[in-house]
Amino acid sequence: MNKIQQAMHSKANKALGEVEYQIDLFLDNNYKSKFSMLKYLKQLDYKKKIIEIMRVNYVDMLAELNDDDEQVKEAYDFMTTAQMNKFKKFVQSIIDGHDKYIALMQPKWDKDSQMRRVQNKMKKRNRERIAEIEKKYNMKVT
Repeated sequence: MNKIQQAMHSKANKALGEVEYQIDLFLDNNYKSKFSMLKYLKQLDYKKKIIEIMRVNYVDMLAELNDDDEQVKEAYDFMTTAQMNKFKKFVQSIIDGHDKYIALMQPKWDKDSQMRRVQNKMKKRNRERIAEIEKKYNMKVT
């Protein structure tokens, strides 16, 4: 993993600390919560790649909760069936919050990306034009 990927994972993990805290509160408050992943992500205003890194954690968690593995069942045997269903629903709401945020922000991210591409093309063209002028007049423009 390169430094950029490490930084992205670190940023995602910091944000996940709050979500883990909300999960703990959910369990402590009789499987009830008013936490909105969408509102939380709006506050963070992270880019898509970081949101996707965060999302994977809860997709994996939900898959684990739905697994028939004996060790998984044993790990969550403190929950009744109703509590387990509420917990699964809460984890799904966290995943849905990620999905809604991505859908909400995608047009903005696309627009920003398009603008960066146009700016990069303009910079490249300007450098090429300066090189043409320098070559034509055999001089260096600063």
